[in-house]
Amino acid sequence: MINVQEVRSRVCTDNSLTAGANLVTGLFVQGVPSSPPKERCRMTILSKSIVNEGEFAMVGVDCGRWNCKKCGPRLKEKWLRHLSAKLNESLEIYVSQIVRAQWETLRKRIVRMGGNYAHIRLVSGVWVVFADVPEGTLVADDVLIILQTAMDSVAYDRKPIASSRGWRLPKNNMVPDKKKWERVSKILAPVEEVKKAAVSAGVIVSPMYYYNGTTIFYYKIPVTWDEAKVEAFNLMLRSLGDKEQETGVGVLGLGRRLVELAKEEDNQK
Repeated sequence: MINVQEVRSRVCTDNSLTAGANLVTGLFVQGVPSSPPKERCRMTILSKSIVNEGEFAMVGVDCGRWNCKKCGPRLKEKWLRHLSAKLNESLEIYVSQIVRAQWETLRKRIVRMGGNYAHIRLVSGVWVVFADVPEGTLVADDVLIILQTAMDSVAYDRKPIASSRGWRLPKNNMVPDKKKWERVSKILAPVEEVKKAAVSAGVIVSPMYYYNGTTIFYYKIPVTWDEAKVEAFNLMLRSLGDKEQETGVGVLGLGRRLVELAKEEDNQK
């Protein structure tokens, strides 16, 4: 990891730096140390099986949002490692500092030349654009310094970093055999809490296991359940993570409704 304090000192005292040093100096003036504003995280993705009707997967994931105190710094480090590798692979890198209104024009010029790009939006509103075609200032040894400096002042809000397809972050499959599953919805609660609710409702639940950095369990709806009970269960899942006054029903109320439906089912036997 680049020592930013050493970089600041070097930029101010070393006259041998390339033209990129001027960009770095500008970033130190423009940049503002940033941090995510909100405490978020931990949600569950609900997917249904395309192959086996009535089978579902619950995948525990982080929220993956930049304004989360947990996910924001993680995304920053992930992008830093990823872009560092991409920039090192390129023969030449050009850097620009722009504002939002200039972005679309610059992007089109880069695309017309067949280039790759990534832009980082800073807290100050400045956009730092990296490209592997001649648009901006050609930089050499200073490119990773510029990248680190920009990352230190990244705006922790909606998608502050974007790139061309060639420089996109790789995606990880959340479940084995991804083609056999269809995403249904997300539940704003940890997967452990979701599993506990599913067990209490009486669905058939598998053990927890780990895959590709996620926590997964599978469940099946009992064949004896009618549509009313299935709907009550789905409502309870959607209510997890919500406050009772926001949902109007609340998890406890939906849980009681499931119990009532089970009793009605027993009385009919």
